Amino acid sequence: MRNTIEKYSLFTSLALLVLGIQTAIGQGSEGPVQPKPGIKAVAKAGKNDIRLRWAPNQPTAWQLLNKHGYWLERFTLVRNGKQLDTPERVQLSNAPIKPAPLENWEALVDTDKYAAIAAQAIYGETFDLSENYSDDIMQVINKSRELEQRFSFALFAADMSAAVAAQSALGYVDKTVKPGEKYVYRIYSAAPENTVRLDTGYVFVGLDDYRELPVPTTPEAEYSDLSIMLKWNRIHHQDTYTAYKVERSDDGGNTYKAITELPIVNTEPPQGFPPQFMYKLDSLPRNNEEYFYRVVGLTPFGETGPPSEAVSGIGRDEVEAHPAISKAEVLGGKAVKLEWFFDDRYNYQLKGFRLSRASSARGKYETVGDNIPVGTREVFDKKPATTNYYRITAIGKYGQETSSMPYLVQMIDSIPPVAPLGLIGKVDTTGLVTLNWKPNKEEDLLGYRVFRSNFEEDEFTQITVSPVEGTVFYDTLAKKSLTDKIFYKIKAVDRHYNPSGFSSAAGLERPDLTPPVPPVFTKAEGTKEGIGLAWEPSSSADVKDHLLYRKQAGGSGWALVAVFPATDTVKIYKDTVVGLKSYYEYTMIAVDKNKLESKPAQPVMVKRLDTGLRESIGKLFSKYDEATGVSLAWEYDLEGVERFVVYRASGTVSLAPYGNVADDAKRFVDRGVKAGETYQYKVMAVFKDGGKSGMSEPTAITIE
Repeated sequence: MRNTIEKYSLFTSLALLVLGIQTAIGQGSEGPVQPKPGIKAVAKAGKNDIRLRWAPNQPTAWQLLNKHGYWLERFTLVRNGKQLDTPERVQLSNAPIKPAPLENWEALVDTDKYAAIAAQAIYGETFDLSENYSDDIMQVINKSRELEQRFSFALFAADMSAAVAAQSALGYVDKTVKPGEKYVYRIYSAAPENTVRLDTGYVFVGLDDYRELPVPTTPEAEYSDLSIMLKWNRIHHQDTYTAYKVERSDDGGNTYKAITELPIVNTEPPQGFPPQFMYKLDSLPRNNEEYFYRVVGLTPFGETGPPSEAVSGIGRDEVEAHPAISKAEVLGGKAVKLEWFFDDRYNYQLKGFRLSRASSARGKYETVGDNIPVGTREVFDKKPATTNYYRITAIGKYGQETSSMPYLVQMIDSIPPVAPLGLIGKVDTTGLVTLNWKPNKEEDLLGYRVFRSNFEEDEFTQITVSPVEGTVFYDTLAKKSLTDKIFYKIKAVDRHYNPSGFSSAAGLERPDLTPPVPPVFTKAEGTKEGIGLAWEPSSSADVKDHLLYRKQAGGSGWALVAVFPATDTVKIYKDTVVGLKSYYEYTMIAVDKNKLESKPAQPVMVKRLDTGLRESIGKLFSKYDEATGVSLAWEYDLEGVERFVVYRASGTVSLAPYGNVADDAKRFVDRGVKAGETYQYKVMAVFKDGGKSGMSEPTAITIE
């Protein structure tokens, strides 16, 4: 038996498949993040049975479970649309499910090519994909990957054959199921608890979930010389099919035969190909004959789905000779005559020639002459452009094409384009300039050249190396400059490099990133009325305002006192809202039109001049009462008053101090008055700092 298996151990076609195939059941990968060890399961409802497939997700787990086996249980959860209060449990295997013994594989090996692969993976002494090692290190590498190779090929063989899956302990068919019931199948490790713990596999299914296998998407075919490239969308049915067969018919679609002995596995496509498609290249037996192709999907349960719709096509012989333009002549400045060479021996392969033209060698070619007879070797272009790149294409009888190299022909042109219009631009705060203009309408326009200058009346310098093709141009300016503006002009250039005149200049404001120069105080003095200030304004030309700030000496916060527009001619200010005893600091900031602020001016500190004279008391109110005498009252709100002195005059007695009251009294009663006398009163405030107010207005009263 072992010799029979080893005869198939290196199944030659299978060695062409990619190692480590990822099956639909989710075996492990060699990525940097290893999955948690466990069992993954899928199920498919048949008409009268439920087919189960499972597999561990790591090679070491597969090896362990091959030895100890799997337990399989079924729980009935739903019957006739109603959920059961207590799920009904059935043990589907009396003993752990293990791979069939080696001697039981011989009969299956004779009828199923995948059986030999699975048996060799499970029981074979070695599992080398190749014995042609170049050196010892390659032997070490291949030995280290042997378990992964066994694991990958065992799962692949189980995917391809339901019988192999059952004998590999990776599949089971439950025929004891009933319609109207829903089941949860539980597959878990039968290994002792002191071994590696594996996550249990679960799957929820019932007979009511039966669905016919879907038809694969119709393939697309690209036919060429003795070959065809097929592609079809694999994403649509990736949860159903894990492999495909491509079938070909050479009898008009009556009978089909697979083009490969092994199926095409659902792996990643070659680099650069869209990942949603699968691809298969096939060699055609003959050209000029119609062949039909279709694809058939294979499930991990060993099922074959219905075939896709067929596509057909014909391989075509390549045109063996190539045309080459040998001569071009400009006729009268209005037409071009072209001549080309093509080997007459291959005229029999052709249907004709085609002349095409583009404005550049790699540009988009447009047809200017079609259905040119096979025996013709010259053609005229009666409406050439200024610059022409020509190609002659030989057209085969079956639509094949082969083209000459591009051939340049330029017409004589001395008429320049018109000057461009509508040049505008803007500069952002980083110094990036964006220019826009209206496009010229000349057919032979090559592009535009951009020029720049710091001054509108100076010479403009070209800043572009090659003509700009579009109508947008970007430039970068230095952040610091001595000029406020930058000026641009452009010229249009045709394909004969005839330049237009200059466009109108576009003057753009440079970004203002430099704050203004600070102002300087030239005078700060205290006066009786307040504090007088004078300053020299900022010398920066773009200053908009000067801001004056004040704070009490030793204080922490500056307060805005006044704003002076830069257009003001008067550069002095008197601050009257200050106390007499405190020192005050002043500073000033210049602000430009872009709201950039200068550094604060060097602060000045000054104190208001104190002459000792304070604000006079206003009006006195007087009233005589026989019982109390003369009552005086007044109002005075200045702070720092120590007392009020009352002055009195009468008859021949001059005005003199008569009495005092406390600072908060603001009332005085004169009880020493006599009838028949007239009295005059004034009041003066005396301050704690020695200052005195002016006399109040006088008040007089006669005692009757």
